[in-house]
Amino acid sequence: MVDNSQDVDTSIRKNDNKHKAYGSQMVLECDLETLECDYKCSSGSFAGYERDFFNNKKQQFNNLIHQPDRPLRISKLEKLENRFEQDQLNSLNFKLNYRIKDVYGDIVPVQENGLIMRDKDTDGVILHSVVSVSQKTKQFNVNSSLTHNSIEFEGLKKATHDGMAYQRSREFFLKMADQLSKQKGCNPIFMVVGIDQLRLVNAAHGFQATDLLLKQYEKNLETRLRDIGHFLRISGDKFGILMPNEDHYPKIAQDLLQAAQSYPLKVNGKNVWLSLSIGVYKSYSPHKADLLFIEKAEAALKVARRRGRGSLVEYNKDNVSFDEKNSQKLLDIGEMFLEALHSNRIAMAYQPVIDTSTKSVLFYETLLRLIDTENNVIDAHYIAPALHELGMIRIADFFAINHALNELMTHPELNLSVNVAQTTLTDEGWQEFLLAKIKQSPSIGERLIIELIETGHKEDIDHLKRTMARLKAYGVRFAIDDFGAGHTNFSEFMNLEIDFIKIDKQFVSHGDAEKSVLFIEALHHLAQKIGVTTIGEGVETDEHLDVFGQRGVKTVQGFLYGRPSLEKLWVS
Repeated sequence: MVDNSQDVDTSIRKNDNKHKAYGSQMVLECDLETLECDYKCSSGSFAGYERDFFNNKKQQFNNLIHQPDRPLRISKLEKLENRFEQDQLNSLNFKLNYRIKDVYGDIVPVQENGLIMRDKDTDGVILHSVVSVSQKTKQFNVNSSLTHNSIEFEGLKKATHDGMAYQRSREFFLKMADQLSKQKGCNPIFMVVGIDQLRLVNAAHGFQATDLLLKQYEKNLETRLRDIGHFLRISGDKFGILMPNEDHYPKIAQDLLQAAQSYPLKVNGKNVWLSLSIGVYKSYSPHKADLLFIEKAEAALKVARRRGRGSLVEYNKDNVSFDEKNSQKLLDIGEMFLEALHSNRIAMAYQPVIDTSTKSVLFYETLLRLIDTENNVIDAHYIAPALHELGMIRIADFFAINHALNELMTHPELNLSVNVAQTTLTDEGWQEFLLAKIKQSPSIGERLIIELIETGHKEDIDHLKRTMARLKAYGVRFAIDDFGAGHTNFSEFMNLEIDFIKIDKQFVSHGDAEKSVLFIEALHHLAQKIGVTTIGEGVETDEHLDVFGQRGVKTVQGFLYGRPSLEKLWVS
């Protein structure tokens, strides 16, 4: 498929009368190879555009699609076409959701329902579809320029972060860079623009302010890069920009940095100054060594941020440290995880946590497992660091919590714990999903334990405390996982309302036995004083059990009492 679309300049296409029929449906017939469309009908207008706007302009509909959504639509259509060809189907139904820019310049959601089939005359693959505009509601009004200093927030709902965005944007930029490199006079330049200290805005003003700020930057980029380059939000606070050559790169980069430094944004009536940092990778060529150009630009961005906010750094081997082998390994793990997710090869294992005084199961810990193409079971422990790095950990956490909540609903006597990253726990969208489930069945909150697998930077502790308090109001309990293995310290643990502390297995499996015993004794004594239950991890032998038991730790977990099992042990 070839994407020849360009952004539409809506400023010259606006209807004089906004009460004129908006037009909610368009019927398309498209060639899947070129994406050129014939417009079979439109009820007077479509999204405010008059019928003659589309006449004899076969790419015009593609031009209306919101730029960040274009590669996603193309990718989905390519997959559908491949399935159609491989399975030798006569026809294939599909449904797509994306956004377009209407005649007023607003971004509105649409749904495309259609049929993929073979053209009897040309033997090519075509699609027939109906595109329907969803109900148009203006939730916010924001100027597209960074120089504008007022933003109004009106009931904007936060979309749950899509951890697959990095993978999708990477595929898009690889494809576009390859196409550009084959064109005469093109020498692609790639920039990663990072918004500095965005999480401080989130902590001070809430997720709605953060989300709208990101949308404003996105609108600004769309305005500045029209007919110059391609951009997509990569993840979190970072946007990727691909330009065909150096002609516009210095000016665009300088304009972005200068605008951020010169003009504050207004959030809830207060000025907010946010700087940008930029990492750049130049001289792309379609060779294997350059397939990591996005990661190299991100490495340059890290250096820029270390040098001071508002900096720009161009990648080269002398000034930017980059581990190419490790970066490729991370990408391979991310791809393997997403393929497993799409192929239903993600499963949950369960390991009992035992109260040794009664020999009963206190709860089961749920543990993510990936089943590879040869049916080998892979522990999530081996892929979790890569998922964190790639921004995919929320996908894993969403899968795990959704699975656990369904089990808790089905089995009213069951107690389960779920490992959750702090970045996931403090995400408003994730919280709303969890609370909506708990409100459907209130008893599951009291039977759910969230195990924090990190406690984050010190400046995040207040945000974490607020999140935990919100969930504790519904009965949810919390544990710190692997205490003593990472950066979590006693002061942070004292600041959080924790119900359980899981003592890392290193204190019974290896190391200085005397120091380990002293650590266990001190931690258990402190936990008792503040009403926190200690759990000994890694109990594989009677000796391990004795080390914990003689220091007062009566709740344990480990192979001695049961290995993680894919079977639902409470059923059997």
